[in-house]
Amino acid sequence: MLNRVECRCPTGFIGKNCEKRYDHVDRDQPLQFDGLTYLSYPNEVTRKQKGQQRNSLKVMFRTSDPDGILLLQRGGDSAIDDYLSLAISNGFVEFSYNLGKQDPGNLHIIRSKERVNDDDWHEIYVERYQRKGSLKVDGGQEVVGDSLEGTKQLDTDGLLWIGGHMSLPWYLPTTKNFVGCIDTVEVNGVHLHLLDDKYGRSSSIAFCTL
Repeated sequence: MLNRVECRCPTGFIGKNCEKRYDHVDRDQPLQFDGLTYLSYPNEVTRKQKGQQRNSLKVMFRTSDPDGILLLQRGGDSAIDDYLSLAISNGFVEFSYNLGKQDPGNLHIIRSKERVNDDDWHEIYVERYQRKGSLKVDGGQEVVGDSLEGTKQLDTDGLLWIGGHMSLPWYLPTTKNFVGCIDTVEVNGVHLHLLDDKYGRSSSIAFCTL
């Protein structure tokens, strides 16, 4: 079997032939994620915070895929370590986190009641305060749940990944990168600009066709 070859544009360029600089186009357009696109940011937009008592995240997206990670914070190479994940699983939204007390057979997961893989735009709002988490889709009914008693702080490397990661932690509930479009992201009530706030070198950029 031949090895699959992926052609990626250099950082800062987009287009079929990598002929456009993304600083010469509308930078507020939704971004396209193809399963190989993953972008990193400081997990509090302007700074990295390795220990967090609270997380508040809002994202607007669309997808037709049943599975894919939208947002991820990680503390190590396994879900045994601290992590926080917002993902699509079997078409439903899945909010999951480990503060150090869960094991792979008993991960803390909050799931939506609504399917979202219909290629329409959806808005998710999730919040965690210590062990308590909540999830709301399109302003609908809130779903809540508490992780196991013990630690109350999320300890990670201070980065927020959007679209997945080149090396996802073992045992995550969802282990597939996101395919679809992401429009807006808010972190603790602060707007995160998908291009201007990007941290370091990530994968190449493409915009969505509305």
